[in-house]
Amino acid sequence: MTKLAAESDPKFYTAGPTQFYLPLLQDIVTEEKPGLMVTLGLGDGQAHLAMCQIATETSLPCRFVAVRRASENEPAQQDPAWVEALRASADSYSAVSELLDGDSKILSQRFDDRSIDVLFIDDVDAGEVIQSELASFCKKLKTSALVLVHGIDLERTDSPGAVWDGFARKKTRVEFHEGIGLGIATEPAARAASQFRRSLFAEARREANEASYRLRASTFIARAEFARVLHERSNESAKSDGGAGGGFGGAGETF
Repeated sequence: MTKLAAESDPKFYTAGPTQFYLPLLQDIVTEEKPGLMVTLGLGDGQAHLAMCQIATETSLPCRFVAVRRASENEPAQQDPAWVEALRASADSYSAVSELLDGDSKILSQRFDDRSIDVLFIDDVDAGEVIQSELASFCKKLKTSALVLVHGIDLERTDSPGAVWDGFARKKTRVEFHEGIGLGIATEPAARAASQFRRSLFAEARREANEASYRLRASTFIARAEFARVLHERSNESAKSDGGAGGGFGGAGETF
């Protein structure tokens, strides 16, 4: 897949594991134009904010809901990624972004049956949790929905990859293996619902697709890291001149 005209560098960059898949997520937004995309696992907020950004910049009528899995050890108000995502959503993406904190199984009841176009499971390394969330959201998915699971290459006793294989066995699927791995699946009847899907799932294009996304991601990462260095030098210069200097935006850096 070639670079799309709608692609832009995400303004919020953390160098977290989803950095390898930001161009692919952008393509899903601009090509699939999901009315509703749900991310289970806000993580560092990088992926959610990147998708909100591209939808806003291209004036797409999308809605992105990200769920932060509740943690007894860290209330949401003490989670820098949550705080930053709230700030960015309020300042720039209020028309498309919604953030929820709580138990994903309970929160699944907020969504109508057959309403979700894309489900993205992220920020979890336990197969049991992934299996539970897939079961909880199964009825909430449209028959044409795309399901993404990040972390399928993690080596764990409670293997995310094994759960993914069980879920995707009878579906049309594709896997990418940068970072911790990403799986994408849909029902066979929906595999050709768009040109994007026909290319994404085409057996003959899989190596080319993986190489293309690897190149696009590495190019973005290089630019982001360069911007980070410039930002740090600017801060150091401001401090040495007696100024307050700039600062990083919460869990990541906003450019």
